[in-house]
Amino acid sequence: MTKIAGLLLLTLLSTEAQTIGSEAKSSTETVNMADVLVSLEKKSGIFLSQKYFALIEMPAEYSQHGLCKQMPSLFSKPRQNDVTVVFPSEGSKLLVNSAVLSLISPVLYIEYLQSSKTNGVVLEHGTLSAFSKLVLLASGHIVPAYSLDELLDLAGMAHELQIPAVLAVLEEAIASTAEVETYAKVLIVSHRRGLNRTTANTLHLAARSFHHFIASDGYLQLPERIITALLADDALEAMQEGA
Repeated sequence: MTKIAGLLLLTLLSTEAQTIGSEAKSSTETVNMADVLVSLEKKSGIFLSQKYFALIEMPAEYSQHGLCKQMPSLFSKPRQNDVTVVFPSEGSKLLVNSAVLSLISPVLYIEYLQSSKTNGVVLEHGTLSAFSKLVLLASGHIVPAYSLDELLDLAGMAHELQIPAVLAVLEEAIASTAEVETYAKVLIVSHRRGLNRTTANTLHLAARSFHHFIASDGYLQLPERIITALLADDALEAMQEGA
């Protein structure tokens, strides 16, 4: 594995590097999903000693399903990964197994059918780090997230690629880690990226902590449409009726 490829893989697990470094961004280096899997497995034993924000794990009924248990074997060897996924925003590429793409996402399946061997599957708004984590989650692996921003980005990408099982787990993680001080960020990002369930859940949480929430710095950054939805939330109406 080259030095630049190593830098790309490091973004999956490092507590310090959440985006690909400038050296890697300017490169057309191609990373193989098999190497990503090896990197994850080598680091998995020390997850609990690292300062992660959240550990994301699929439900047992999902990860123990026969198809899910077989999925890692489809991309565990470099030669099995036959499709290039391109991330123009950072100039990186990832080799992934075509069957895995087709299994985890109807959007990726269509993109694969329409792609050419020359250009591969192009994800204009994605990053190698986020996409790799989605593939690992979809194949039943436990994956760390190092910030609320990363959780929101992963959820947004899972929504855009139509991976509902992974999206549900990520949205649960967002709900369990968000606090009054971060409700505004969650509301703004989830609304922008179409995460309707997260938006509704966070509006409800914000309404239940209304007086604390409106005193937070983030409240002043909310667009009018979100404030209107907050004021119409059932939890706030119930609180006002009981006052």
